[in-house]
Amino acid sequence: MGPAEGIRRRGFRKWYERELVESHLFLVSAFLCLIAVVALLESVSTAEGRAAQAGLVILAAAAGGVGFRAWYQFQRQLARAERFGDQAHCPACDAYARFEVLAAGEPARPVEDGMDHPWIKVRCRRCRREWVME
Repeated sequence: MGPAEGIRRRGFRKWYERELVESHLFLVSAFLCLIAVVALLESVSTAEGRAAQAGLVILAAAAGGVGFRAWYQFQRQLARAERFGDQAHCPACDAYARFEVLAAGEPARPVEDGMDHPWIKVRCRRCRREWVME
């Protein structure tokens, strides 16, 4: 589900809160994977046999991959929430998070940072001004 659909279903404030909580869960997951990598690599020296050592190294590499992916997801989700959170003020009346979603789509221009940057066209519920959050 994209940000526009989530905002439409839950409202901006609940969507924003949920994005922050989910992103920090990814951060905790990345941290736990880092601990697992360190513990597995430390236990390689005490393991008996090459097969056991190789298995621990493979597990450490897998935990590192999962941790890297969790870190990437944390950064991506947090950046998206902050980007939309910074633009949630109505330019006319300065109402925060009081808008309805009119339309949404993917960016028309190439993305330099590799993150997804969808746009959302919204209308203020107070003054009816429309603007685009991207």
